[in-house]
Amino acid sequence: MGGELDMQQKYMEKLKEGSVWYIAHPDSFCEMLALIALESGKFIVDNTTGSIHCGRNDYMLLFSSEGDGEIHYEKHKVSLPAQTITFVDCRKPYSLKCARNSAKPWTFFWVRFRGSACDFFYEKMDAGSFTEHHVENPEDLHRAYEQVLELFNLPGVEVFFRLSNSISRLLTAYLNLSTLKSPKYLRHQQTISKATEFIKENYNRQLDIEQLAGQAGLSKFYFIKLFKEFMHIAPYEYIIVYRINEAKKFLRLSNLKVSQVSEAVGFNDECNFIRTFKRITGFTPLQYRDNQR
Repeated sequence: MGGELDMQQKYMEKLKEGSVWYIAHPDSFCEMLALIALESGKFIVDNTTGSIHCGRNDYMLLFSSEGDGEIHYEKHKVSLPAQTITFVDCRKPYSLKCARNSAKPWTFFWVRFRGSACDFFYEKMDAGSFTEHHVENPEDLHRAYEQVLELFNLPGVEVFFRLSNSISRLLTAYLNLSTLKSPKYLRHQQTISKATEFIKENYNRQLDIEQLAGQAGLSKFYFIKLFKEFMHIAPYEYIIVYRINEAKKFLRLSNLKVSQVSEAVGFNDECNFIRTFKRITGFTPLQYRDNQR
């Protein structure tokens, strides 16, 4: 503990005024959290100050606020101009510094974390290619990082739950930035949106994946892959869940028999409908109706 504080103090002496650095010490109960906050800070550095990091078993989200920085990551050098955000796998060596041509000191916010959800986000964002992403509304990210810094100052174990939620929001914002800028992504998003609209308009009819893939002009395999990528669920399961949600409305708002509801939402077999309804909701259709009235 003492050595960690000494290291923090010595490094802070190299930073410019206005820099802050907070270190958390999560208890063992925090292991249940999907995202566990470890450190966070706001650093202001000039081109005389750099840092080298190696072999930490965690991740970092870094937001370049003002000035220009750069990160040396394995064999790559990536520029981090103002209003960009990047996701760093801290298990690999990297170094940070202010870019030589920066017109002003480099100001960046960062939060370091670990947890069971990290690998999922890292894979989803294809962060292995190590790309910085421009932020259209930097004020929102400023507020989000400032909130994280404020949370590090609060007492009590419950603050780790709030920090986990804040980091999740930052990761979600990064995920949106890392995908939405690709024209190919936008075309695929439109394709899947049309498929989901078709399902909503025809959920009570016989639907099959070949039909949906054909309308999208894609092979069945590639359509399923794209659908799962965008909707986080297989297309067949999406159809089933949508039908069950519509069945809930019928059960709550009408006096139709279960067999009639089953037919109305596209199930050909009442027994299959009842089994599927219970699998998804935990109740039989009649139990659900009784609980909702």
